[in-house]
Amino acid sequence: MYDYEGLKDSLRKFSETELFFKDRYEALGNQEKWERFCEKYPKDFIIEKGWLCPEFFADFAQRSAFHPDDMEAYTDRDVLLLLHPRYSPNVEHTHGFFEIFYVLEGSCLHTIQGKTERLPQGRLFFLAPGVRHNLEVYDKSIVINLLIKRKTFSDIFFNTLRVQGTLTSFFLNSMYTQNHWEGLYYDIKDEEIEELILSMLLEQLEEDSYSCGILTSLMTIFFAKLTRRYKTGEIVSSQKSPVNTRALDMITYINDHYQDVTLQSLAEHFHYTQEYCSRLIKAAAGVSFTDILRRIRLSRGETFLLATSYSIEAISHMIGYEEPGTFIRLFKKEYGMSPGKYRLAQENR
Repeated sequence: MYDYEGLKDSLRKFSETELFFKDRYEALGNQEKWERFCEKYPKDFIIEKGWLCPEFFADFAQRSAFHPDDMEAYTDRDVLLLLHPRYSPNVEHTHGFFEIFYVLEGSCLHTIQGKTERLPQGRLFFLAPGVRHNLEVYDKSIVINLLIKRKTFSDIFFNTLRVQGTLTSFFLNSMYTQNHWEGLYYDIKDEEIEELILSMLLEQLEEDSYSCGILTSLMTIFFAKLTRRYKTGEIVSSQKSPVNTRALDMITYINDHYQDVTLQSLAEHFHYTQEYCSRLIKAAAGVSFTDILRRIRLSRGETFLLATSYSIEAISHMIGYEEPGTFIRLFKKEYGMSPGKYRLAQENR
């Protein structure tokens, strides 16, 4: 049984890094306090600790920026949970992975695409990859960050959440449309959802050979429970032209029937002509039906390569390619190496 109250008590305590950030924050704008701050924290000591302080580093923005592509620059985990450091410097940034943050206690300031809003306790916010934002906590509030690799997010939705709902629409919109939504949020008043987040944080602390797998499983359960209880969330979008919901429905259908869907079967399902379906998809995604189908199939193929011992031929058939040569050729073009070499390279990491 997880000790949730014990975890909350530990989260309320300021870490050494947070105390440093707090001292910096309180010294800003006061010459006397700043001089005392510099005496307490010499630059060499700050460098040794690895703390980021804008006043001491001309390249602070570069040092503090997230990697633009994905999480591999920071962790080999598929899911990473962090307590957002209180009083940490204000850094607007983007990143290539999905981020979720949950306001466990208090509130925080969130700036997204230049617009700032105070997020209340219980706010659960999903941020799409590539969106410029910043999160600020300048008091005792507790905000938990959940970082999820694109592939992990994709695998969870492909394997588990084949249901209609705002969260599914947000994922598909983020992955397959060109003018995607920036975020999605829910105001949670549900003890079980909160406890699932705390359970993931506690499981991450185990750091044994089982914790990564258990953590991903808990994340899957978290998404499933959230989708069951909160079918509708609030979309955050600065797009003047809303995404055509019919096009999103079509992308959902392709996602669910990627093994054997054709443009003809898609058109028949939605009672439109093939030409009309093609135009809708192209307008929403910026790519053709064929391009989206290829992306989805190759993503599934990558998952099967890494998670199973199936042969290349078997995987090719499973994802909808009758000829293994077609799968091998398309995979090599997308990933820069053949499926067999890719599997071996990942095994040897």
